[in-house]
Amino acid sequence: NKGQPLPAKIAMSIAHGIIQALEYAHNHGVVHGDMKPKNVLLAGEQVKISDFGLGRLEGGRVLINIDVPPTLATVRYLAPEQVLGHTIDARADLYAFGAILYELFTGALVFEEVDQEIAEFHRGQPPKPPRALNPRISRPLDHLILKLLDKDPAKRCATARQVRLILNSM
Repeated sequence: NKGQPLPAKIAMSIAHGIIQALEYAHNHGVVHGDMKPKNVLLAGEQVKISDFGLGRLEGGRVLINIDVPPTLATVRYLAPEQVLGHTIDARADLYAFGAILYELFTGALVFEEVDQEIAEFHRGQPPKPPRALNPRISRPLDHLILKLLDKDPAKRCATARQVRLILNSM
């Protein structure tokens, strides 16, 4: 239901599937660059990530095309460094994962405004803490989501593996 969080057990199962898929991609040198719920496919108990459309093949490896303007990506899930047109790495995918977690556990978007305003909010406005919208969210999960949504990539978790280990401990 729109505006309603998923049941915690289902949301956590989806979160684990997404982070495992991101960890696999990142371990193989692939940054998605356009993570969003539409690119998360649920097939029974399996979670798959689709549409690596912002990537390109170079020397047999898929690499993120950092020349793609942010307007071609989905603004609601762009990391601040993408909004600014900077080179991105796996931490941009982790920012988008934080935005997806926010939705899974609160039923709300991180920022509700229209596209240009959303881009500005991603660059400078902190999100409302998830626990303010859903008090059933644990403090550690609330902390993880906010850490993933940090404006400064250096303050986010560094790897999908690190995020997976944190999620496993919850």
